Amino acid sequence: MSIEALAALGASPEASSLSSIGSLAVPEGMNAVRGGEGTFQPLLSALTQLNTDIVAGEKGLQNVALGDLDNLHQSVMSMEKVRLSLQLLLQVRSRALDAYQELMRMQI
Repeated sequence: MSIEALAALGASPEASSLSSIGSLAVPEGMNAVRGGEGTFQPLLSALTQLNTDIVAGEKGLQNVALGDLDNLHQSVMSMEKVRLSLQLLLQVRSRALDAYQELMRMQI
């Protein structure tokens, strides 16, 4: 694969990056709930940070593929941070689903 082919891959970042997702917003129904206004804010900020890290990791991966990088070690560290953050998110999701299922199994 030539450098021109790799450059063509990076020509349309909208097709492969998560940057087109935009910022996360609280659903309208959540604002109506009293007393729970700040409940989902840490989760939303963590998801926003993860999205930012993923976009930065994709940029680093493109730089590695194109050979436009100053520090390979820093790029690899950035990609590893993204991988670990995504694994953490999946674990939190799994635990939340388990807790929800346990609540649904309870008899009232």
